[in-house]
Amino acid sequence: MKQYIISTNFSSKKLNLVCFEGNKKIQEEEISLSDLKNNIDHTSIIYLLLDSSKISTFNFEKEEGETKEKYEARFFADKEDILVNDISNQEFFSFSENNNDLVFLIDKEYYEDIQNELSKLNNKIFLIPEYFLLGETDTGVSVNTKHKSLIKLSDGRGFSIPKEHSNSFLESIAIDDLEEKSGDLEELQEQFLASNDFSINFFKFRPTIANVLNKLMITKRDVSALSAIFLIMVSFPFIQKNILQSQIDNYKKETLIIFKTLNPSFNRVINARAQIDQLLANQQTQSIERYNFDNSYFKYIDRFNLDYVKSTQIVIETQQLVIEIDDMPASQFNLAKSLFTNFGVVLINEEINENGNKVSGKLTFRYS
Repeated sequence: MKQYIISTNFSSKKLNLVCFEGNKKIQEEEISLSDLKNNIDHTSIIYLLLDSSKISTFNFEKEEGETKEKYEARFFADKEDILVNDISNQEFFSFSENNNDLVFLIDKEYYEDIQNELSKLNNKIFLIPEYFLLGETDTGVSVNTKHKSLIKLSDGRGFSIPKEHSNSFLESIAIDDLEEKSGDLEELQEQFLASNDFSINFFKFRPTIANVLNKLMITKRDVSALSAIFLIMVSFPFIQKNILQSQIDNYKKETLIIFKTLNPSFNRVINARAQIDQLLANQQTQSIERYNFDNSYFKYIDRFNLDYVKSTQIVIETQQLVIEIDDMPASQFNLAKSLFTNFGVVLINEEINENGNKVSGKLTFRYS
């Protein structure tokens, strides 16, 4: 796996990027902060070493059970006389290392610029002070490399400064037991990668939409597909509502056609079930009134002597009664005809044949 160590180049405004495979350097180049995404393998680990000139480090003991908010407020109240920069322009971090309670103040604008760029990457990222390259130490040590000096004190504080300023800086901090060494920066970096095991990390992912999508490895095409799916999901209830409304309108239209077939004066469907029940009830009433039939007419048929009645037919719509007789004695036939007026019926058609004293044929009556 590739690992990158990125540090400040004091001779320019660019960053120095060193790429290691395993613990061996395979590449080194200068890049700008905004070029990180184009120069980093997304499966690698990144160690970005903060410029010590942008960090102030303090020892400040934390009380047992004290919250971060109370600890921070107590620190600023205690140190306000020695702080050069406005506290609103400082990012506050606190860690404990080797029984030392450390407070780091980082220039907020510098810190946010780095955070914004690192959050665009899909890598495992460590953001730490550059002097952490010196690892753990119980005594103060200063290591001079070709271009810079790294200093780490026994109380956990540390610095990284241009080599040409190291002597004056050491005199200003006046540390008597500081051990001075010469070393190679590449060797320090290799040792750091081989043995780093620390809990301090200033990196905090900024969860913007673009950064989250990048973390999830979602491409622009994926975003378009997801957007289309989301649009369909949001639109579906409205589409379904329109389809159902169209079906309801068609149902009402077809129902109205049926109703008009039954009753041409019908104009509007409000409650189909109640209205159809009412319509059927009206139709039934009209039928009863129109086709009223008095069953007393069957008494008249009985006068013909049912033994000679071949068939009978009642046509309610035309109010007609049709009787077909077969071989009925003429005397009985004439007697039955004489009783017509007693039952309120009128003979309107007579189709009979006489064979001796036998009568056969069909008689049609109208009743009222």
